[in-house]
Amino acid sequence: MKETLKEVLKYSLILSSICLVASGLLAGVYSFTQSRIAAETQAGIDANLKQVLPNVSRFEAVKAEGEILYYKGYSKENKFIGVAFTALAKGY
Repeated sequence: MKETLKEVLKYSLILSSICLVASGLLAGVYSFTQSRIAAETQAGIDANLKQVLPNVSRFEAVKAEGEILYYKGYSKENKFIGVAFTALAKGY
C-alpha cells in the first residue's frame, strides 16, 4: 500500500511539473505574439471596412462603454462619407 501511494505521488509530481512548464511556455508565447495578433485583427477589420466604403481614406471608431458600435468614414478632404457596422452571424 505504501509503495502504491509513493508511485501515485511520484507520478502526480511529474505530471504537475509537465503541466506547469507547458502552461508557462504557452503564457510566454501568448505574451510574445499578443501585439501581432491584435495588429492582424485590426488589419482584417480595416480591409473589410475598405470593401464596404472603398472611397474612404480614414475610419473613426465610435465607441460606447469601451465597445465599438460603428465606424464613420471620411474622405481625404475630411468630408463625411458614410458609416459601416460589423456584425456576427450564427449558422451557415
